[in-house]
Parts: sequence; C-alpha cells; structure tokens
Amino acid sequence: MKEALGEQALRNELVMQAREKGIAIRRNPSGMNIWLAARFGDSTDPKHVVALTLFEASELSQVFGDRGPYLSFLIRKETGDPVFTASEGGEAGWGPTQVWSELSKNKTPEGIGELKSPGAKAYLASFVDAGIGDLVVVSMVDRQAALQAVDVLLKKSFLFFLACLSATAIIAVLAARGLTSTLSKLSDATRKVAEGDFGVRVDERGGGEIGALAKSFNAMAAEVSRLLGESAEKARMENELATAKTVQETLFPAATAQLGNISIAGHYTPASECGGDWWYYCTNGDKVYIWIGDATGHGAPAALLTSAARAVASVINYGPELPVGEALGILNRAICETSKGKMMMTFFLACIDKTTGEMTYANASHEAPYVLRNGVTDPGRGDFENLNEVNNPRLGEQIDRVFKETSIQLNAGDRVVFYTDGVVDVKNPEEKVWGERKFLKTLSTEMTAN
Repeated sequence: MKEALGEQALRNELVMQAREKGIAIRRNPSGMNIWLAARFGDSTDPKHVVALTLFEASELSQVFGDRGPYLSFLIRKETGDPVFTASEGGEAGWGPTQVWSELSKNKTPEGIGELKSPGAKAYLASFVDAGIGDLVVVSMVDRQAALQAVDVLLKKSFLFFLACLSATAIIAVLAARGLTSTLSKLSDATRKVAEGDFGVRVDERGGGEIGALAKSFNAMAAEVSRLLGESAEKARMENELATAKTVQETLFPAATAQLGNISIAGHYTPASECGGDWWYYCTNGDKVYIWIGDATGHGAPAALLTSAARAVASVINYGPELPVGEALGILNRAICETSKGKMMMTFFLACIDKTTGEMTYANASHEAPYVLRNGVTDPGRGDFENLNEVNNPRLGEQIDRVFKETSIQLNAGDRVVFYTDGVVDVKNPEEKVWGERKFLKTLSTEMTAN
C-alpha cells in the first residue's frame, strides 16, 4: 500500500514539473524503469496535455551501474538527487549529492574540476547537461588511480620493448607520455583558473574524454575571460564619464550671486553623467549678461558644445561690450566650427543694464523666459509675460547667420525665469510629462510664498 502511494506521489510530482518545465524524468523506485512526463501545448493553455509513460531502462541502469575506473551518475540539477548511480563503491558520506554540490558552484551547463573527498582523496570530475529535463551527467575518476593506470601502461610498454622491436616500444612510450602530459596540463590549468588566471588554455587535440574535457575547459575559461573583459571596459567608461562630469561642472558659475541691484539664483541637474544644458552669467561694465542654452543630445558630445559656449562667454566678459545679437553670432560661429554641423544648440542670451533696468535679448529657438512684474501677489497664468518677441534659428545651422534682438524694461522687484526644456519635459514614475501648465502653477506657488 505504501509503495502504491509513493508511486502515485511520484507521478503527481512529475506531472507538475512537466506542466512547469515541459519535460520531467525520474527513476521508478520500485524497479529499473524510467518515468517520463512531457507537456504538449503551452502551459497557459487550459487545454494542454501532459503525457506520462513508464519505459524499460535496464541498459541505462547498466551504463551508470558499471563502475569500472569511473564513477558515473545521472543527477537532478535542482536537488542533487541521483537518478542512476553506481550501486556500490565510493567513500562514506561522499555520494552523488555531495559531488554535485561542489560541481554546481561553476554555474555553467558543463565543466570540469578537481575535487577532494572528506577523506582527502583527489578526484578528476566532469559534468554536462543531459539536455532532458533538469538532468545532468557527472563522471569522476580517482586521480591517483588515473595516474597509476598510466604507470601500468609504461611498465607494459617496457616489457613489450623487450619482446618486440625497439621502434614499437618507443612509440608506445611517447604515446603514454603524451597522455600523461595532457592530464598534467589539464590539472595545472584547473589550478591556475582557481587562482584567477582565466587566460590559460589547454591543447584540444587529444581525442576521447580527455579531448572533450579540454574543449569544455577552454570554452569555460574563454567565457569567463570575456565577461571579465566586458566588466573592465564598462568600469573604464564609467570612470571616464565621471571625470567628464567633474570637468563640466567647472563650466557653471556659483548658484547664487548679487551683482549690484540684480540678484541671481540658478540650479542645474543633468539627465546623465554629462549633459547639454548650460547656464552662466557674467558682467561687463554696467551690463550683466545671462546665458542659457541646450545642446541636442546628451553625453560627452553635448558637453563639448557647452565648453565652446563657456569660452565665448569669457570673451564677452573680458572684451568690449557687444550687443546680444552680435554676441549670439560669435557663439553660433563657435558652435558651427566645433560640431561641424552635426549638432545644434538652442540658446537665449540677455543683457541687463544695471543703471536703467533695460534688458536686451536674442533668442535662438530656446524656451522663452517668463517675466513676473513686481506687485503681483497671487499670480495666474496671464500674469507671466512670455519673452517671445524675437526668435532666431538654432545655433550651428548656418555659420554666417544674423541674429535679431529686442528689449524690454525691467523695474525694481521684477523677476525673470530662464529655463530649458528639461524642466517642463521631466517625467514622473508613471512616465507622465510635467508640462508647462504645472510648471507655471509651481512658479506661482513658490513666488507667492517667497
């Protein structure tokens, strides 16, 4: 009765595994038979079918039950439980489950390794995915016995040398030494990989199981080496981007400044390590210049355009006073020569006369700033004046472009808000854009509170 219940539980478990993974295989505890379960149809289809069959596996049992010099196991990967194994032999406490717990650390579908049993006995072991269900084939041989077999071969070859032609004996000795060398090289290579040398390779020309082991070893070492190389390259690129970000931060001015009767406050947060947004301010006599622009794209190329803009700002800062239209023309020429027409930049340049309060500006397809006049206590959307009287093409499109300018009168207490499209285009975790309406509402709230 217990055996029937156990067999029914095994069949139920196989059906569940087949539904999940497509195929499942297990040895029948009551005999040398194999239970095989296979799913037909998608698991999400309520009409899928699972077929369960029991078939004779005496030959398979004989293959894994015949010990010889090798111990072979058919094991379940997930649990380490043996399906077929040698009926006897091996050390106490050192069975298929313990061997697989060591080999499975490689996290690869196949591989080789040198293991030591609890009794300090050395083994050469290999494993490979059986390609059916969650089964894996493990084969291991006593390392000392393997080398002893080579010694026996050498002795027999020597006796054969005494009885036969010397040439035949020499060939046999050379062949034996070649086999010993292959085993020794494979063992040395395994040790080097364990020490962190993933560039080591072994000769694959040997045939049989040694050649198969060598190919598996080389494939494993090559893949690990490739992954390490990719990780190193990724780390190098991240370090270069971090350095570029540090350099770009030097292009921005102090976040706040008091330039006579003009107060300035700004903030910059890039979307990536290096961005194309840039703002700046400088003075020349009684004039205060406000620069803000946005290069197309992100990363190092966009940051390069901001450095060109910063260089032009330095010229305006220390050179003779220039109208904003001419200054924007100089900046346009610098952008054209830097990007070779491959990248553009929107820009807004304003010049405020500290004495008169007049602000002259030129716009190159940038987001037009907003002006909130002094005395407005609870501003609505209509209270924000949009500075869109003039609008020129983007910088970088044509090297000899002429930029139009205009001016407005600012009074004491008036506030001007400059920004880039990244402010209104920012998205929340639900991927919804903030938008201009919410931007102006936030400005109204903050300006009323301050």
